[in-house]
Order: sequence, then structure tokens, then C-alpha cells
Amino acid sequence: KTSGVDEYNKENNIEMYHPGEGDLLLAINDALIAAQTAVTSAEMLGLGSCYIGDIMENFEIHKEMFNLPKYTFPVTLICFGYPTEQQKNRPQSPRYPKEMIVFENSYRHIESEEFKAMEIERNKISKPNFLPGCHNEAIHMYKRKITSSFMKEMNRSVKAAIDSWTK
Repeated sequence: KTSGVDEYNKENNIEMYHPGEGDLLLAINDALIAAQTAVTSAEMLGLGSCYIGDIMENFEIHKEMFNLPKYTFPVTLICFGYPTEQQKNRPQSPRYPKEMIVFENSYRHIESEEFKAMEIERNKISKPNFLPGCHNEAIHMYKRKITSSFMKEMNRSVKAAIDSWTK
């Protein structure tokens, strides 16, 4: 509780404010902006970093482990450290072409043929290592992430966190 808020509300016949979904989304934005600022600053000091977005998984365990109060939801965890020479010299994985991820003024639906052409170009740079039964990157990621037991738990956990926030 904030010092004086209860008294102020009582004196002014105001109900206590309880954060809603909009507050949660703004808090998430602020946390991720702060995280990216920390990552950029650390990189300038020669530190490497790794985002751990699945800190959202197992919400109840992390809430207890870190003694988190109500209206607190960890949306990312960042690990910092000095990269090894091997990590510094590791080839960077190919990036998606700018026109596939940056749109001006409105979202542009990308056609299947564009994805196929992009995949051919990416495969010239780096040989794919897909999971069994996957013939392209989209199916590989779908199988690895979207339909995994990990994502099932992630969705359950995030729902529990949102429910905890709003109730």
C-alpha cells in the first residue's frame, strides 16, 4: 500500500484503484523498454546478454520463489556475462530481409511465394537443421514452439498471471 492513499481515498469517498489489463500491458512495455536499455548499455561495456522470455512460464513458482507482491508479473529475465572467444566469433544466423519485417504505414500480408523465395535465399547462407518431419522453417518452428508442451504450460501460466492481476 502506498503511504497516505487509504486516508486520501477515505477522506474523498474514493474507492481504492486496482490496476486492470491496460495497466498490465503498459507495465510490460515499460519493463521491456528498460530491459532493452540495459542490454544496449551492457553491450557497450563488452557484456553479452540473453533474454529469458519463458520466465513467464510457471508463474506461481516464480511468484513464490521471488516473493513477488500482487501486480507483479515477470515478463523477461536477462542474463549478463562476458562472452567467450568462441561466442564472439560464432557466425551470426541469417536475418530475415528488411522488407519481410518492416512495413511502412500499415501491415502487409506476406504471400506464400515470398516466404518460399526467402527460404531459398536463407538456405544458401545457412543449411537448415529441421526437426524430423519438418520441410521448412515455418513448420519447424510450429512444431518446436507452438504445439509443444512448453507452450501449453506458457499459455496456462500467463492466463493465471493475468487472472491474478485482474481479480
